[in-house]
Amino acid sequence: MIEFSDIILAALLFLLIYFLWKTAEARESAQLLAAKACQNENMQFLDGSVALKSISLKRNSRKQIYLVRHFRFYFSNTGEDKREGIVSLVATRQVGLFMDLPEAPTYSDDSHKNTL
Repeated sequence: MIEFSDIILAALLFLLIYFLWKTAEARESAQLLAAKACQNENMQFLDGSVALKSISLKRNSRKQIYLVRHFRFYFSNTGEDKREGIVSLVATRQVGLFMDLPEAPTYSDDSHKNTL
């Protein structure tokens, strides 16, 4: 005979498998979004660098709770350095993007200063 605890255990196992499947699906989306963001910024996306960084619960304006997955990825502007980016997803939809972009080069021209 099936006991109630067996049903609970099976349900928890199903939820865990479903969560892992959806996280893998979100990771694929994060990889595509990160590669596109790097392309838009003329940066080199480092393949295979997308990994789950954290998971958080958020509320929307209708007070509904939803799961946000934050994925870390790496990119380079010279091929020698490694910079970090984070793409945040709800399901497979992007809700945030951060890239540690290098600062634009600044040029100092002191020719206009008077020297004494």
